[in-house]
Amino acid sequence: MPLALILPALINRGIKYGFTLSLALLFCSFLVDNKELKIGSQAPDFSAKLYNNRDFKLSSLKGSYTLVQFWASWDLPSLKSHVKLVKTYNQFRDYKFVNGKKFNVVEISIDQKPETYKIAIARENVPWNYLICDFKGWDSPLIDTFNIENIPANFLLDPSGTIIAKNIFNDDIENELQKNTKK
Repeated sequence: MPLALILPALINRGIKYGFTLSLALLFCSFLVDNKELKIGSQAPDFSAKLYNNRDFKLSSLKGSYTLVQFWASWDLPSLKSHVKLVKTYNQFRDYKFVNGKKFNVVEISIDQKPETYKIAIARENVPWNYLICDFKGWDSPLIDTFNIENIPANFLLDPSGTIIAKNIFNDDIENELQKNTKK
């Protein structure tokens, strides 16, 4: 029975308003789709256009460790973590991993202005090829797909596409990758 029909019936039967409201909120919480991506869950696959206008699909990187990072050229914390990420990428991109071929970075920008995005990409001298920006900002479908609320945000995926860490930065990324290298 729809909630809109249940509430008036409960109120008419003399059940206290506070209890009714609590019951309604509890009932609604079961209906809400919790889109949070948790460690151990499979990362959602997506398709997008890369900076160089090539087609890209996240699943094409299966078999490698992949960091999917959300950022923006105007966000200082994003830029700070970006500098360290370049060093981490250069250190681990050709490492021999236990179950994976290599380390990839997929950067998804929430920039809205192509000029500032292009300047940031050129200035940072990004060594990886997977740069995505649809210039829709917070309205980008990928924001919803990954349930992003703040930037920078990231997800470290194992070779099967499973999330093994999220929102880790700097040395924590290196530590997580180090756990999966061949000894």
